[in-house]
Amino acid sequence: MKLKGHKIFENLYLYLIALSFAIKFILMPISVHADLFSINYYPPLLVRHNVWDVYSYIDKTKPSLFFYPPLSYYLIGAFQYFDQLFSDTFLDWMDAQRTLYEQGFKGQASQYIIAVPNPHIFRDLFLAKIPYFVFDIFSLIILWQFVKKKIINKWALALWFLNPALLYNSYIFGHLDIIPIFFILLGFYFLTKGKIATSVFSLGVAGAFKLYPFMLVPLIILVFSKSPKEWFKLGFISTLPFFIALLPTIINNPHLAISAFTVKLFNAYHTDIRGWERYSDLIKYTIIFVSYLSLLFLSWKLKVKDKFELTVGVSLISILLLLNFVFRAHFHYLLWVAPYIILWFKNVKTATLIILLQTISFASYKILANQLQAGLFAPLNPKYFSTLPTFNELIGQVMPYRIISTIGFLIFSLLSLWIIGQILTKIIFQEEIN
Repeated sequence: MKLKGHKIFENLYLYLIALSFAIKFILMPISVHADLFSINYYPPLLVRHNVWDVYSYIDKTKPSLFFYPPLSYYLIGAFQYFDQLFSDTFLDWMDAQRTLYEQGFKGQASQYIIAVPNPHIFRDLFLAKIPYFVFDIFSLIILWQFVKKKIINKWALALWFLNPALLYNSYIFGHLDIIPIFFILLGFYFLTKGKIATSVFSLGVAGAFKLYPFMLVPLIILVFSKSPKEWFKLGFISTLPFFIALLPTIINNPHLAISAFTVKLFNAYHTDIRGWERYSDLIKYTIIFVSYLSLLFLSWKLKVKDKFELTVGVSLISILLLLNFVFRAHFHYLLWVAPYIILWFKNVKTATLIILLQTISFASYKILANQLQAGLFAPLNPKYFSTLPTFNELIGQVMPYRIISTIGFLIFSLLSLWIIGQILTKIIFQEEIN
């Protein structure tokens, strides 16, 4: 009897992973943010009209828009090609939403659902999130390789799959961050095998979906290579995926290819900053810049026994800098930090506590609007869920919510500072070798 109980306990992490599958399958068809629509309503141009240069198309129809880096367009388009086998409404629904947007329509997911009704909305939302589930499984496979190498504990697999930031980002909100995260994990796996060129290429693929992985590439290069010639070679390899994916725009309009990821990237989401978050852009970006230069210097100069651990540590610091000092860091970006928390903190209990504290504290001042809370379940009833009061509004009836958000901000900031201190202490004072 004891043996049976012990066996059940030993396999508990498998049951937790199975539970996470059930939760994800339930969430996939009933929740959505407008970002999922914006990710999906341009790829039908590739599937149906062979539009390879989406940026030139956008520049003619909606020139103020910044779309995601190019590889996202092609990958989502590839999945949509197969979606036609399971749905005869999905692409029509996305086409109608894109037409509506190009005509000047602006709104949240609930307003899109009302303006462009779809009798098969649950099926089509499920299909739209299939790419995320696929790359979630791929990520689990890579994490299992880290388990086999005894870099992480097998319980970390359950933590990964039940991570609230992952559930929110991919399966409720509907963003594509899990795709570049898979390629980041793959890149770090190649580091453990000593394949540095393959590693930076994989991170370059991640950067062709979201630009932030390019922050990690110089850190890896400086840790594993000391030759300027090798730096240039590896840097070139890392940019190849992005360059190849952007090639149609480079051929048609080189100026647009540059401006899409410089001027548009930094100006597309300009907004006024108010309240206690109103501090100088110059100060916060100076902190990021100086801190990042310091990380580059450490990566170059430190001689440690475990270069992989050093890379994970400085990468974790760089992501924490972005989350703490970039005002437009949305809550769903919190998923960015999860791989490094799991890889750095060997104790799963510690990693779990950190992830839970990060989730609650970051959410307290980053998830404040209806479309980020109950409004995400608009597919069930758009009029009802889009009018529900937010959690912060309910709390505000009892006490000033600013107190809660300020405490959350302080907890997240102090926790980040503690993590950075733990990393620097270990890589500088404990692991340095003569």
